[in-house]
Amino acid sequence: MKSLPENILYSVLENADLYPEDKGLYFKIKCPSCGHKEAFIYKNNFIISCSRKNKCGFSGSIEDLINNDPEIRKKIAKTKTIFLDKKEKIKETSKLIIPNNTRFFSEESKGFIYNQALSYLQKRKIHKNVINELGYVCNPNKNIKLGIFIPFFEDKKLVYYVIRNINKKSKFRFINPKEVKSSEFLFNYDKFLENETICIFEGLFDAMSIENFVGTAMLTSSLSKPQASKIFDKSPKRIIYIPDNDLAGVTSLERNINLLNYYKPPSLKTDIYIWRVPKEYKDFNEYCIKENYHEINIIDCKIFNKRKKNIIMKRKSPL
Repeated sequence: MKSLPENILYSVLENADLYPEDKGLYFKIKCPSCGHKEAFIYKNNFIISCSRKNKCGFSGSIEDLINNDPEIRKKIAKTKTIFLDKKEKIKETSKLIIPNNTRFFSEESKGFIYNQALSYLQKRKIHKNVINELGYVCNPNKNIKLGIFIPFFEDKKLVYYVIRNINKKSKFRFINPKEVKSSEFLFNYDKFLENETICIFEGLFDAMSIENFVGTAMLTSSLSKPQASKIFDKSPKRIIYIPDNDLAGVTSLERNINLLNYYKPPSLKTDIYIWRVPKEYKDFNEYCIKENYHEINIIDCKIFNKRKKNIIMKRKSPL
């Protein structure tokens, strides 16, 4: 079987009375063999596997279910609607337009506006390689005279952006595209590498400050379902969660990690760590500015222990 649309796959599982539950990259289902709801099927390979390896260990193709049940085949043929699952369906953003007056730091043309925007980023200790990926916008609206253009790419396509006002005194801090929701996307998604470390921050400047790992940003204190699912697209070796030092950051910590565990595929051995910013700093970017240090050492992190529902120190080990 070369391919099976997600909506059809869900229909097959539902009509086979396997009670599918969407977990992002895979469906959790009832095992066709032992009857326990501890089996799973990835959306891109169509092999059903039971997690009860010692007691069941069933493994079989979804194609067998279709071929062995004429009623399922009939229902599949009639299925024409699009399945909307727990993940919010990402809107098509190929027509997302870069705001007028946007210039990029990688361009050769420079001047007063360029220097003003560059100075802001340098004061926030953003690395020059990161700066070259950003832009700046003059007068994007009546409330912002100059802003930093921060693009989001997925598969090399612009899917979202944030314009950050460089005027700290202004109450207008950000401009976002109205066509899409920020909760549907992850900053630096195209930089995620298989079996590597991903750092999750609240803010973009925190994510741009980390230099020894890839950083991404939730843009709020709450991780969304689409973001939690996308984190595992490249099968990370570990995830380091870095909350801000405020009430929202503290209160949302366990909820966000529980959401990550909910969407983590059962076959992945990804450990989820926590690194706390020293109390005297409000977030990671401020820490980097004051300490002039842009790295996180894994031996300084704590690992979230889901079984004990607490946080314990992990045994120190080299990277």
